[in-house]
Order: sequence, then C-alpha cells, then structure tokens
Amino acid sequence: MVVQMGKDSPKLFRKIYLSVGYLNYRIGFWRFIMLQGKRRIIFIIIILIFLNPFLLYTKVNVEATDVKVSTIHSIESEKPTIDGAIDIDEWKEAIPLTVTFYDLDDQSNTLDITVYSLFDNSYALYLGIVIPLEGEILDSFLIMFKTNATEELVKFELSGPELGDGHDLKYFDPDNNSTEDYFIKDGGMDEDRYSGGTDDGTGKCTNDSANIYIEMAIPFNTGDSIGCDIAIDYGDSVDCFLYAYREDTIFSQIRIDDEETEYCELVIEKLEAPVLEEISPSIDADGNVTLEWNNIIQADSYNIYRETSIITDISELTPIVNVVDTYYDDSNLPNNEIYFFVITAVNQYSESNPSNVGYVTVTPPPETVTETPPPVTETPPPETTTQNFTLTTTLENGIIFGVSALSVGVVLTVAVVAIRRKRLG
Repeated sequence: MVVQMGKDSPKLFRKIYLSVGYLNYRIGFWRFIMLQGKRRIIFIIIILIFLNPFLLYTKVNVEATDVKVSTIHSIESEKPTIDGAIDIDEWKEAIPLTVTFYDLDDQSNTLDITVYSLFDNSYALYLGIVIPLEGEILDSFLIMFKTNATEELVKFELSGPELGDGHDLKYFDPDNNSTEDYFIKDGGMDEDRYSGGTDDGTGKCTNDSANIYIEMAIPFNTGDSIGCDIAIDYGDSVDCFLYAYREDTIFSQIRIDDEETEYCELVIEKLEAPVLEEISPSIDADGNVTLEWNNIIQADSYNIYRETSIITDISELTPIVNVVDTYYDDSNLPNNEIYFFVITAVNQYSESNPSNVGYVTVTPPPETVTETPPPVTETPPPETTTQNFTLTTTLENGIIFGVSALSVGVVLTVAVVAIRRKRLG
C-alpha cells in the first residue's frame, strides 16, 4: 500500500497524468502506426506538448527539499501518566510549541496544533499533542522520525507526495485509543510486529468539544532495527514530520504549492555533566580555593554548590553562585572545615547532573612559638666596705684585750690584741 497524502492527486500531478493517459487510451499505439505524413508529425508535436510539463515537473521533484521550521525541546521531568489528559501539573516543565499544518489540497487552509515533550531517567520520550477539532472528528495522528539518513522525510512523486523509506512512524488511532508502531517501506506503511520487529510505544487520548488531547510514550532505543525504531540518548536530536487526518481533510507539514516539506527537530535537552578538576592543594591554609572544570558546549552557565558534608543530591540545595566561566575563586572560607564542591551545567531548558565531587580542607597554619632565652644578669663584684671596730674589755686576771674587726664583703676578720698590763704594785 502506498501512503497517499491526499484523497486525490494534487492538481498539477493529476492534470499531467490524465492528459498523457487520455491520449494513450484514445489513440493507442496501433493507430499511431497507421498515421501517415503530416498527421504523424502533428501527433508527435501533440505528444511532445503534453510531455514537456511532465518532464519539467520531474526535474522539480528532484529539487524538492525538507525545511526545518522549529525545535521541540524535550525537557527532563517526572514521568507523566499516559492517560490522554495532559495534566498541567505533570507537564509543567514542558515548553509548548505551535506547529502549523497545511491542508494538502488548499495550502491557505491551515491548522495550528500544540506539541509538548518530556523525558525521564527511564530513557523514555513523552509527547503531548493538542489538536483543535473545529467541529470535526480526528481520524488519526502520525509522527514520523527520520531514521534513514539517506532518505528525505517526504518524496514528491507523480501520484502525490510519499513518505521516505526507512523511517520510524508512530500512528495514533483515536478510534481504538492506542498507538501502533510502523515503518515506511516502498512508500507504504509496514507494521513492525508483522515484519519481524516489535510494537513499541503507547498512547491514549481524551477530547472535549474544542480539542483532542493525545499522550504518547516512546522508548529512546528499543534495539528494533527491523522496525527502523529511533535510537537516541541524552543530548541527542532527531528530525520529525507530523500530520493528521481529520475527516475529509489531510493536514500535514507539506507545503505543496512551494514544493517543500517542513519538519521539526526534537532535542533531548539533557546537558552533559562537567568534570571538576582535582582541587590542589587539598589542604588550604588561607581559605581561598580555585575551582576549574571543562567547557560544556550546550551550557549557558554553571551552578556551583558547596557543602560541609559530601554532596550526593542537589535537588534540595541552592547554588552559592552561577558563573559563565569555567573557573571560580571561592574565598574567605572559615577555618577548620572540609568543604565539598560540585558543578552543574545550565541552559534555558535544563540543568545537568552534578559533576564529580571535589573537596578541600581549610586549616590555619600552626602557630610559631618563639623561645626567648632568660636575660643574662651580670652580678658586679660586691662592694668592699671597711669598718673598724675596737672592742675593749678587761679581764679579771688583769689582762685587757683589744679587738679590731675588718669587714670585707662577707668576710669578717677579727683581730684580737692582747695587751698585757703590768700589774701595778
């Protein structure tokens, strides 16, 4: 089955095809053989006139291009419940994107849908789609991911636009309220599970009087190469093409009058975590520490977290500073503490996981004790004081002693002089 993008071939295709076919039917090869002279020449001229626009349009087909018009930013979040409700609290992190659809038969008739995208740490991609009904019923919604680098998303053929081969396609069926997994082969849709692949992805929808709401969950990488499934990871991107059947109108990103196909780029906005260099020296004496890390291309800035206990989770932490450089001087850290640091990369869409943990111990240098020798006191020689004392006493035996004392320092010299008096008669 070839996927036709409209209930009828586009006008230009249809005009060429019917003109050539009509001539072939009405005249036929056998009648051409019977033509003679001028009639044969006239017939050849007529054929060339009809073939000329056909050949010209074949050239235009080759030059038809895919044109990127917008980016779907998929933001990390908690897993939403896939029930088709698009709960505001569950999708609050998502960034809504308006995608314009064009009526394949009348490009001036447009339809704006809204697309949301999230992902979580289970390596799953989530899509939320809001499509206005405008009083009609949605028959189907399809999103095709470009998984064949050599094929355009959409090819322009004589019978009408066809989807490029080898691309992954997720088909949402509102009637069954479910998602089916297909891939494109020879311009047609082949279901994965009937071709040896696996049926991957889930979806649900709800609706009110104004809109239909679709939620879809798609694995990052199923390993299903037969089904041409996407294989993406954090930070990757993939091109995608969206379209929808709403009753008798087929809306898509094809601008048939301009011979171009618009598409969106879906980006998994998961930043790579920086690598923090080892802090050296690991023991710091002055409380001033320099942090350095590698540059992350997608980052706009970096958050720096510091704690006095090892950091295992930053969800409840507040960064001490946000910087645009890949280094930071942290100063005046109090003494006698061990400080732990991590860095995260930040852009307008997300924050990366934390870097490896760096640490430093701030310890003041030991006090220098200066021993002061005791003062040397020189003792001058004692002063010599001479004092003479004379002691006189009279002994009963008539002998008088005379005593003189000389004091030098602590030396006392006592001279005893015995004077014998001659006893007087």
